[in-house]
Amino acid sequence: MKTFNLTTILLALIITSQAQWNWQNPYPVGNQLEDIAFVDANTGWAVGSSGTILFTEDAGVNWYLQKSNLNTDLTAVSFVDEINGWIVSESGEILHSRNGGKTWTSQFKGFSCNFYSVQFVNKKVGWAVGKMDIGPIKTGVIYYTEDGGRNWSLQYKGKASMKLHSVFFTSPENGWAVGSSSNGSVTSGTVLHTTDGGESWERMYVSVTLISINSICFSDRNNGWMSARKETGPTENPVILQTTDGGLNWHVQFEGNETMYLSKIRCINDEKAMASGKIGIGSEESGIILRTLDGQYWKIAFTLNDSEIKSLCVNAKSGNWAVGSHGEILHVAQSSNNWEILSRGSTKDIKAACFVDERNGWAVGESVLQTNDGGMSWSEKEFISSEDHFRDVFFANPRSGWIVGEKGLILHTKNHGEEWHAQNRGTVEDLNAVYFLVPRVGWVVGESGTILYTSDGGNNWIEKTSPTHVDLNTVTFIDLNTGWVAGDEGVIFKTNDAGKSWIQMASRTMNKINDLKMIDYFHGWAVGDDGLVLETVNGGISWFSEFVVPGKNLNAVGFIGHNETWAVGDDGVILYKRGKSLWQVKASGTKNNLHDICLADSNNGWVVGNCGSILHKGSAQIDGLFVVSDQEMNSEDAKNILANEVVNFPNPFNYQTTIAYTLSRSQHIVLHIYSTNGQLVASLLNETQPEGMHTVDFKADALPNGIYIYVLNAGSEIQKGKMLLAR
Repeated sequence: MKTFNLTTILLALIITSQAQWNWQNPYPVGNQLEDIAFVDANTGWAVGSSGTILFTEDAGVNWYLQKSNLNTDLTAVSFVDEINGWIVSESGEILHSRNGGKTWTSQFKGFSCNFYSVQFVNKKVGWAVGKMDIGPIKTGVIYYTEDGGRNWSLQYKGKASMKLHSVFFTSPENGWAVGSSSNGSVTSGTVLHTTDGGESWERMYVSVTLISINSICFSDRNNGWMSARKETGPTENPVILQTTDGGLNWHVQFEGNETMYLSKIRCINDEKAMASGKIGIGSEESGIILRTLDGQYWKIAFTLNDSEIKSLCVNAKSGNWAVGSHGEILHVAQSSNNWEILSRGSTKDIKAACFVDERNGWAVGESVLQTNDGGMSWSEKEFISSEDHFRDVFFANPRSGWIVGEKGLILHTKNHGEEWHAQNRGTVEDLNAVYFLVPRVGWVVGESGTILYTSDGGNNWIEKTSPTHVDLNTVTFIDLNTGWVAGDEGVIFKTNDAGKSWIQMASRTMNKINDLKMIDYFHGWAVGDDGLVLETVNGGISWFSEFVVPGKNLNAVGFIGHNETWAVGDDGVILYKRGKSLWQVKASGTKNNLHDICLADSNNGWVVGNCGSILHKGSAQIDGLFVVSDQEMNSEDAKNILANEVVNFPNPFNYQTTIAYTLSRSQHIVLHIYSTNGQLVASLLNETQPEGMHTVDFKADALPNGIYIYVLNAGSEIQKGKMLLAR
């Protein structure tokens, strides 16, 4: 009984301290970023979807995630100095920080509101604009504070069918708010102006007939620009308008074509300004930055492929900044024309991943990525064609692996991925999944019920007689004879004779099944569209179904034995189930669709998905990106307790090893040693220690060879590591 309890405690500790999913690719995140603000040459923030707040204090070299405690989209940020800042959200929240973002608190939540823009002119006075939904009626709103956000009041409420996108004040008295409003089927741009701090707002006339106004900025009281859309014949085109008389008159300076969209506009001075947006349609879409150097003529200054530039920031000390729809962060010096992309990593969609151990893994989709350091860095591989789309990857051992994809593509490596060669597959159907039980015996399934089999490592693929014509999406085998395939329309088939014959299982669903995995001959899981989860305890003869997250497609399932099950799906869904407990929804930190999950053990796992998303469950520090833990620990806590990683040396050891760590402040320390089955074998520390470096010796002369785990608790931070005793 004692061993069982300690095992439970250890596993609970691991899940609590390590269940956070952290970004590994792209860096710093793969979420859409909506806005960016800098207050000096080094200090800045970027905000975006899924409650993302990024902070830098070294001019964008490193970025740190700050905790918003929201999962909604954050749409705009405003800082008046390096400590006082505000963020607004699409869910109507207004967040405030008084310590540079180390902590964020909710100041206000507007009833049925969506906020899109915020500006503070000093530490006390600020505005937030957006829309309010009252049943079917939508109306533009302006909220105002004069005490730093302690109290927010509704300063303006527009007529029905109005939406305000942007707010800009040149002084505490003189300001503008712009957006759109509709009257039946007619939509027009809206310009509001105040000269008394918002006590009264006047609707301004614009001679150009606009459909919508997205953004406004002024370099002084008289000179300003707007980005908008206007109807030009049968098309809607983006336009940039300028005023030189404080908004009394506006004239069109630039008009793009119907494939262009302009979002934000920012002023540098009376003659220089920039606008962000995108151009193109579908797969040909690219982000753009337009600029003018003389206040009259605009041209494209930068293009970002396969993305959209969402917002810009102008700062006299740090230069100009931009953020993109795939988490891109860009910078250019004021005196330069060359934009630099500070974010890194692939943003191409990923469909599947495979890890052969804790360090070596592969991810495939619109590209092929490889890591040999547990995902801390990923390198993109060049293959047959940039047009190839890969759908699954599987390694039978560290040397031998296969990738399958569209138009019957099968690639094979037998030298750790150094070289890949196409294998003869005898089909042009799209292939969705591959599985090898041993390096010579493997299976591939795909569209139209395709089932391929090899007994010689893929030198020859044989197309097996299929029991169905619907698309098959997943395949797994438990031995050379016993396997399962599943796919569209809820089909599940089982073979007991290596695919010579197939028996249809009673799934009792017509939902598409995207993944199926078996723990053993009897127990298995399958997941599919509309939140479908299936469980079997009799080898698939019957399945128990439940819809855990209706409306969300689940794309992959994984497990650690019988006690720990995970599933991932669209809109960033991550589900977790421990034993027979209910499913829990875990925070993924993204709304990107997730397509696959790989679990090395309870401590290490990877999730992959759209926009190059690779999330890791494990270490809290990935190449400069710090992520707060599930224990409500903020970045200040982490920096101020353990100044660096806990290490032990030597490792492996044959008698005694030393555990070393550094405290940045005095803290109560608890240090325990466990065996891999969860049994407590030593309690080394339970005391308060001063700041500085500390070491403690662990003597293992009475213990058998094997792996032992140290768990060090310093306040709210927990670190653990493996030690190998080998005499």
